[in-house]
Amino acid sequence: MCEPRPTPVGRLRVHRVPALGGILPRAARLTEDVRTEDLETDDMPANTPPRTGGRGLFIATFACSALTALVTLVFFVIGLGDGSVSSFNLPLWLGLLAIVSLSLWAGYALHARGRLGLAIAALSITAVPGVVGALFLLLLLVTRPRWN
Repeated sequence: MCEPRPTPVGRLRVHRVPALGGILPRAARLTEDVRTEDLETDDMPANTPPRTGGRGLFIATFACSALTALVTLVFFVIGLGDGSVSSFNLPLWLGLLAIVSLSLWAGYALHARGRLGLAIAALSITAVPGVVGALFLLLLLVTRPRWN
């Protein structure tokens, strides 16, 4: 196991990496081209590979969720302009905008804390309905159905 050793720098944590034959600061250790089984950290056993998957799925769900939020906001502003958003349905609109913005905020905050699966789940609350709606509109444009 690697034991952190105190340094005069303060926040810099120094670990002994036996495969490299010396002591490296954590930032320098992460930039070295070393096999992952040679590195041991405090929170990861030696035989566990680093988690790198899911980043593309997070970016895709974040983009879809952001587009859904943008479309929702545009419809809200247009509705304010033409009078279709009134005092009667304003609480519904504010609730919808709160859910959309909360989903974006929660996804970003969870991703920043390293909880990628939960971030994708939070973003999927608004991304999935947005993608389904976009696919439905695309289907209508491509097939040109007769509504009579």
